Order: sequence, then C-alpha cells, then structure tokens
Amino acid sequence: MPSSSRSASPWTILPVPDPDVFGDKVYSWRFFFRVNLPISAVLYILFALPPVRAWTGGDPWIVALGGVIQLGAFAAVLLYGYRRVHPGLRELITFGGNLAAAISLPLSSGKPLVILWVLYILLVFFEAYGNPKALIPLLLAVLVPAFSLMGHMNGPSAREKILLATLMAGLGGAVYLLAAYVAGWTREGAVAKAARARESGAQEERARIERSLGGTLTDALSEIALWHEVALAGGVQGAQAASVAKARDRAREALTELRALVAGIDDQPASMSGLAVEIQRRAGRMCDAAGVNFDLRVQNLRKVSLKDAYHVAMAAMEAVENAIAHAAPRTVTVSLSGEPLGVSVEDDGSGFDPATMQPGRGMRNLDELARVLGATLTVDAAPGKGARVRVTRG
Repeated sequence: MPSSSRSASPWTILPVPDPDVFGDKVYSWRFFFRVNLPISAVLYILFALPPVRAWTGGDPWIVALGGVIQLGAFAAVLLYGYRRVHPGLRELITFGGNLAAAISLPLSSGKPLVILWVLYILLVFFEAYGNPKALIPLLLAVLVPAFSLMGHMNGPSAREKILLATLMAGLGGAVYLLAAYVAGWTREGAVAKAARARESGAQEERARIERSLGGTLTDALSEIALWHEVALAGGVQGAQAASVAKARDRAREALTELRALVAGIDDQPASMSGLAVEIQRRAGRMCDAAGVNFDLRVQNLRKVSLKDAYHVAMAAMEAVENAIAHAAPRTVTVSLSGEPLGVSVEDDGSGFDPATMQPGRGMRNLDELARVLGATLTVDAAPGKGARVRVTRG
C-alpha cells in the first residue's frame, strides 16, 4: 500500500502526509479488496507453489503472517477512520505493515537469497521519497532487516544471517538517505520555481496595474485639477470660487494618493520598512544601471501615511537621479529616517557651489516635493567634495 508525506527540513520523528496525495482513493475498503487483498493472495499462492518453495526453501506460513500483518494494519486504520488517526501515526502504521509484508518473503526462505529483499528495498525507496528526513522510517529501514536473524533454525548459518542482516540494514539506510535528500532537493527546487513564477506573475500584474492607474486615471485627475485652475483664473467669485478651489484641492489630493498607490501597489501598509524596500528597489536599480555603488541606511522605523511615504520616496528618487546625471559619483548613500521624517542623499561626485548654481528641473522638483511634504530642503555641497541633499520634516 503506498503512502505519502511532505518534505521536512529538519529530521522529524513522525512523517506527516502533506498533501495527502492518495486520500480517499487509497484509504477505502474498495482499495483494500481490489488491491491489497489480491496482492497478498497472489504472493502467498506464488510462494506456496512447490517449485518456488523448493527453490527458496520458504515457509508459506511466514509469507501469510506478513500479509496478515499488512492487511490487519490497513484494516485497523479503515475501521477506526483514517481521518481520525494522526497523520504521522497513520503513516507509521501503514509503512510498518508494508515492511512486515515485504520482509516476510526473505524471512520465509531457508536460503540467503538477496533477490527476495528487492521488495523491501523498493518500499524503503518510495517511503524515503515520500517522507524525506523522517526519523522513524529511517530507523525502521535500518532495524527491520535484523528480523532476518529470526529466520528458520534450519538454513543459513548464524554467520550468514548476521552478514545478510548487516548488508540489508546498511543498504536500506543508504537507500533511505539517498532518496530522502534527492526528494528534499527536488521539492525545494519545485517550491523555489513556484515562488519565482508567483513573483514574476505578481510583477507583471503590478506593471499592468501601474500602467493603467498611472495612465488613464492619473491623466484624468490632472485634467480635472487643471480645469479647476482655469475656472479660478477666469474670475470665479465668492462661494463658487471656494467650491471650485475645494474641488481642485481634492483632485490634487486624489492624484497624490493614486501616485502613492502606484508606488506601493503591493498592498502592504505604509511603513518605513516598506518605504525602504521601495527605495532600495528603485534607486538601487538606477545606480546599478549607471555602475554606481548604492548604500541604504534606515533608522527610527515607524508607520507613515501613504502620502508621506510617496513624497519621501519621490524625493529620494529625484536626488539620486540628479546625483547620477550630474555628479558622476562612485557611491550614492541614501539615509532614511522615520523620526524626524526625512531622507538624505549623499554622493562623492564632482560637487558644485550652491551659491552660483542655477536651479534646474531636478532641484525645482525637490523643492516642490519638500513643500508638499511640509519639510525643509537643505543642500550641502562644494566643488570636488560631493553633495548632500536633505528633505526633513520637523
């Protein structure tokens, strides 16, 4: 009767079938009468045939006893209800019954015929592959051959029996270990492959949603805010002006929230750790593409609003992009702080003189992000000494 179990990283005492591959198809009276009972009957009849009995010197009663033990173990699980039995105990009972039937063949023989142990080796292999790194099956695989010493008084000498038992115990243990580790590696590889497939699918879905949200909806909200600006510039007065201004501000707020959602589309709560992951992913990618070393430092982790997380991330991205584009640095370091909330981007590039620098698009974007965040933008730089840009609130 076959059995199954999950892979466990450490060595476990009892294997626990997960998933239950066979389930109701195996643990049923139909399987008992259609598979288990016929197999046991065929083996008994085969070893009771005079030619086979003469060749092996076997005792059909021992074969019958092994079959009764195997069938009895299976029937006991069915009578009690296989779902009511602890999975590990159920696996131990079925494996033990299977081994009893398997070793009854060589134990019935009065000759040391190694070929009769083939079924035992096959059972050990399948159990190891189905229950990798389970301690009790390993112990059973090693100890069960010792019962070959309890063979007939006639037949092989005690020395031959000891040698055969030692050989089969070593072979059983080796087969179990080999199959167990191969099964473990196979399952780990399958799990890793499935995880990569899920991650790839999630990234593709994220990109699709980002394109949708960042395209149609963002453009629509921007246009709504723009038309409200036009209405205000056209001379809307009094209560109407106040209503239009509220509508404009709400459109801008919705636009910011939408952009923040696109930036953190993985549905994780806004947090410093999630913000750090996003900065590491995006800024690290920019630096890798430019051949620049990237270093991220985080302190004072705490929860932040999605809106604040978005603006801090955008400020970090803008400052990193400016450093890469204009300073030719070897290393860019981003320091993220939760209390006070802010981000600092430092590079070891060519630097500049803030007093004589004409603000470009990047600095104007940083200034706007700092204003919306309610933070202060500070720039420390000198020619040949790199630069440090800080956006800090509080």
